[in-house]
Amino acid sequence: RIPTAEVLVSPTAYAAVSSTAIIAPQAALTWDEQIFGAARGWPQSVFVDQNRLGFCDLPGVPEAIVWSVSGVPYNLKVGADPTDAIVELAPNRTRVFYVVPGPEGSEFVFCSNALWYIPINETNPLEPGSIAFKLVSRDGCARVKPTAVQQTIIYMNAGFSVSGVVAPG
Repeated sequence: RIPTAEVLVSPTAYAAVSSTAIIAPQAALTWDEQIFGAARGWPQSVFVDQNRLGFCDLPGVPEAIVWSVSGVPYNLKVGADPTDAIVELAPNRTRVFYVVPGPEGSEFVFCSNALWYIPINETNPLEPGSIAFKLVSRDGCARVKPTAVQQTIIYMNAGFSVSGVVAPG
């Protein structure tokens, strides 16, 4: 038995409240911490690719990218199945500003201190465990939304110079 004592306070009075727990608190089998919401902040950038809704620029976890369950944009339950939602952290403790779908299924990750490329194809589909960040540039990106123009993505680097990137291969 674990005795506990608390003081209940109201604007006009207070009282001691005591109780005895029969068993000690136990570890929970499931633990769920929201990566975004009212407590940690809301995503500042949203994208759609590979039949998934994606979120990035999360105030609580700035290096995170979140993809929904494939074909179910309102389901963010992370798992190991190929269609489950995905949460990945970009390398080098960066802040992910934007994720832009590129030509031929790839994705470009525009960050505060780098530009990354995520190859996505038939042999490497977008699914849990398949995300690989390939460095394109160590030049950071400005908080100006990149725009896809044909086979090129136009963006502003951290020095506010206009740049362009094309998917490797």
